[in-house]
Amino acid sequence: MDAEIIVIRLLHIIPGAVWVGTAVLMALVIGPRLKSAGTLSSLTSDGDIAGGAATVMNVAGILTILFGLALMWRTVGFSLLFNSAWGWSIGIGLVLSILAMGTSGAITSTLRRLYREMSGSTEGRNISGDNDSLATRVGLISYLNAILVVVAVGSMAAARFV
Repeated sequence: MDAEIIVIRLLHIIPGAVWVGTAVLMALVIGPRLKSAGTLSSLTSDGDIAGGAATVMNVAGILTILFGLALMWRTVGFSLLFNSAWGWSIGIGLVLSILAMGTSGAITSTLRRLYREMSGSTEGRNISGDNDSLATRVGLISYLNAILVVVAVGSMAAARFV
């Protein structure tokens, strides 16, 4: 294995680890905190963290997919994709990764809408109505995103053994 492949592989694996980590963090910690926030001020502080995590998750996801495609291009090419056991495993992981990027975008979009709805509100006011449903939506999409990312990683890891 030459140095170029090692670098590309590291540039694929490291953002992938960050992507999985932020997806699981959003699903297990930040999403539930947004849903259970009692006031707009607590939702705002948790929302700021969620916005930063969503940005990191999106960037890491894009880098992971791009360097994964570069790794495939520089090693076996795309002809084996969905044409062998290895290709099916990698292909399923790729499709799930692209779907996960869609859910990451949905999280970011919903967070932006939540911020717009909250702007101009008094900090001590209780959360109700649409803000509550948006916070709940972030939590639900975060769970779906984490499941997609974790299964995608599992599928790609399994490719090594098929």
